[in-house]
Amino acid sequence: MKQQGGFTLIELIMVIVILGVLAATALPKFSNLSVDARVSKMEGVAAALKGATAMAHGQTLAEQGWSASSVALEDGTLIQMINYYPAASTSGISAAIDGTGIASAIGGNAVDSNGEYDFYPDLGRLNCVVKYYPSSGVKIVPLIDETAITTTNCA
Repeated sequence: MKQQGGFTLIELIMVIVILGVLAATALPKFSNLSVDARVSKMEGVAAALKGATAMAHGQTLAEQGWSASSVALEDGTLIQMINYYPAASTSGISAAIDGTGIASAIGGNAVDSNGEYDFYPDLGRLNCVVKYYPSSGVKIVPLIDETAITTTNCA
């Protein structure tokens, strides 16, 4: 009777080919995770902006402040307001969102010629931006532009 000592070369090649096919089909699913993470980070910043805006707006209304007054949040943060909403500045929306702990982790630009304040959740990618436009008139809700939140912009 003959004793078998191991695997044949053909068996080993077949196992390697099967593993290669499995790896080739699984790789695209895992390579897109970083883009999904960037998009999720941008969506989180947009949600934090909305929350900070609503919180500062509610505090202004509760204190019956005037439209361009500053308002102090519960933690003592002083927020510069314009038309009952945070101004597009470091002492406005950036200070309001800093209460959430996000502003220190992301980049913010000064107001540009369009009067917007930009937040870059992923500092190396200028296409990944969430824009904050202050209100242009009394009691007009500011716009948080989320159109850049796509997988193609943040790839």
